[in-house]
Amino acid sequence: MEARTKNLVKKLERSVFAGNRAAAAEELGKIGDPGAVPALINALGHSNPKVREAAVEALGKIGSPGAVPWMIKLFNDPEKSVKKAVASTLGKIGTPEAVSGLVNALNYPDKFTQKEAVKALIKIGSPEAVSGLTEALDNPENFVRRASVIALGKIGTEDAVRGLIKALGDSDDQVRQKSVEALGKIGSYEAVPKLMETLGDSKLSVQEAAAEALCMIIGPDVPVPLLIKVFEAPNRDVRKASIEALRTIETTEAVLGLVRALDDSDWYLRNRAVEHLGDIASPEAVLGLVKALDLHENAVRKAIAGVLGRIGTPASVSGLIKCLEDSDSSVREVAVVGLGKIGTQEAVSGLLKALKDSKSSVREASISALGTLGTNEAVPDLIAALEDPEPSVRKTAVGALENIGTPDAISGLHDALENPDGPVRKAAAKVLEKIDKSNTVEELGKILEDPGSSEREAAAESLGKIRTPSAVSALIQALEDSETSMRDAARTALLETMGTSNSVPILIMGLDAPDKDVRSASVEGLERVGTADTLPGLIKALDDPDWYVGSTAVKALEKIGTADVVPVLRNCLRDDDSNVRIEAARALGNINNTSSLEEFEFVMELEEGETDEGAKVKAGIVVEEGAGVEAGILAEERAGVEAGVEAEEGAEEGAEEGAEVEAGILAEEGVGVETIEVYPECEPCTESIGPASPINPDSDDPADWVEIGGELDYPEVMDYSDSSVGAKAAVITGEAGKTETFGMPQKTDFEEEEKEIPCCQACSATLDLPFEPNFCPFCGVRLKK
Repeated sequence: MEARTKNLVKKLERSVFAGNRAAAAEELGKIGDPGAVPALINALGHSNPKVREAAVEALGKIGSPGAVPWMIKLFNDPEKSVKKAVASTLGKIGTPEAVSGLVNALNYPDKFTQKEAVKALIKIGSPEAVSGLTEALDNPENFVRRASVIALGKIGTEDAVRGLIKALGDSDDQVRQKSVEALGKIGSYEAVPKLMETLGDSKLSVQEAAAEALCMIIGPDVPVPLLIKVFEAPNRDVRKASIEALRTIETTEAVLGLVRALDDSDWYLRNRAVEHLGDIASPEAVLGLVKALDLHENAVRKAIAGVLGRIGTPASVSGLIKCLEDSDSSVREVAVVGLGKIGTQEAVSGLLKALKDSKSSVREASISALGTLGTNEAVPDLIAALEDPEPSVRKTAVGALENIGTPDAISGLHDALENPDGPVRKAAAKVLEKIDKSNTVEELGKILEDPGSSEREAAAESLGKIRTPSAVSALIQALEDSETSMRDAARTALLETMGTSNSVPILIMGLDAPDKDVRSASVEGLERVGTADTLPGLIKALDDPDWYVGSTAVKALEKIGTADVVPVLRNCLRDDDSNVRIEAARALGNINNTSSLEEFEFVMELEEGETDEGAKVKAGIVVEEGAGVEAGILAEERAGVEAGVEAEEGAEEGAEEGAEVEAGILAEEGVGVETIEVYPECEPCTESIGPASPINPDSDDPADWVEIGGELDYPEVMDYSDSSVGAKAAVITGEAGKTETFGMPQKTDFEEEEKEIPCCQACSATLDLPFEPNFCPFCGVRLKK
């Protein structure tokens, strides 16, 4: 014994203070000298619990088996800290004697002691500990058995599993449940049969725990016979776990187990078994599935047919052909789809057989499958299917013939164009437009006379995609259809077929049609073509009475954009229709890279320079030297009458030299009107140019009327007393006046109204422009500055 150990032992045995003795025991445990064991054992009987506890812990650190009996006695110690230290120390020593002491401690009435004993036994985990815990399962106290089950579950050895299985028969619900939970965590399939029995436990919580435990245990490592045995479990989740486990095994025994699962009472599990057999796809699996067709209800047979189609082996084809005799049409339909996926000669034979099925959905599925396979030998039967009583079958037959695409199939599609069923004709037309354009136009033209509007529209759409001159000609005729929707469809198709010069002659012919829709579509087609050979047709369209045709022709000319179209567009600036004039100005501006207004005024000024001096008529503008009439306004240097507005004071009867105002205009101080015998006319609007003012011939007030030449019937209240045959002017007296020469009634109110937006005095067009033009863009008349 070392000197330090001796000194500590003396201190442990002789110190007056208990604290010093406890400190000495702790130091001895750290040193670990076995020579201190006798002194530490003696200290276990010290009156102070701190000393006893320190001595127990020191013995545990030294690991002295000889001290075990003395420590076991301390399980009766009144202090919990001492008993806890004893249980922990015995767990560290772990000898059979220590295990035995701990197992005996489970019988102590003190639950604290039992709990610490269980912890120690779990820590030891030796067979001796398992044996002791298993023996404790016979303890009459429930809490002892519960603690033992928890300890066995922690240890988890095979011996522990046996103890837990034993506990499944315990009378205490909690013991059984904790045992089930422990077995589930351990995962030993040895417990499966007993757990299966526990599924029928009287306690629901135990049943649920057993089902959960089985789901945790069941897996590919569980023997197949045991998995098949699980099919007897009342719990659906347990049976499902067994089916899922069998899927991964893929042995013959497992396949037989899945075939057996086809009898499960749950439809979902039956379907899962079918799917897993399809995944395995072994000859045994296929054979089992085919045999099952004779044993199971419709839903299972339908699932089997789907899986057989996925497997695709010769054996599965035989099963699918067998399904074609099934009493359930849905099973037959699934079988047809499967045969279509396989596509062998035997499968095709089955599909041809299905064409005579009593159910339309089966016939339709068979037709679709044959079309997908492109089987030429099926063409006669598919052509016969065009006469099927069901519309959907007939339409599907058209698609199948399209997919096959052989000469025989195309011939059948041509025959379908005369089918009494409109949708069939429509479908055939759409197909032929893609695969046999050259021989289809004439037949599509016949459909344009079909009584069904939708069929006619479909034919028009197909003609638009064929894009041949004969198709264009047929579409132009279709523009005269009685129904608006059909005309729109023909127009759309006609525009779609444009793009080549082949159709230009036909389009030009369409410009002579009496229907404006035909002419509009024709000029739109010419615009779409956009080549130089359309120029004659576009020039012809400029004379069309419909404004849209003319405007579209101008746009087409702009699109061509060559030097040849510029003179044509300049002539359009003098067109009677303002839409054409505006479009032409815009087009010229784009071609010459100038603004529309600049181009318009350039042309006007160009034409103005080509006229003689004197009285010049320029695009409807009358100009005289010294006295010009601008935009229907007669102006003189000194006395001008502007737009029928008040003449300047001092104007005398007669006219000044160079600008004589002839009879026809009456003048009076403040308000005067003089008459002239002849007025020039505006070329664009053919109106007589003279004093223009607002006219209201329907007014009941004679003062609103002014006569410019001619005989008119006026109300009797007008005073003609001052009129004479030779007079050059007549003075209005009273409320109204009259002259002998011809003219238009005019309002005598010459007071100008202030207007926010200026107007052209010749054509009355509103000039709402961001600039002040020199010429009216609508009629070409020069505007008054």
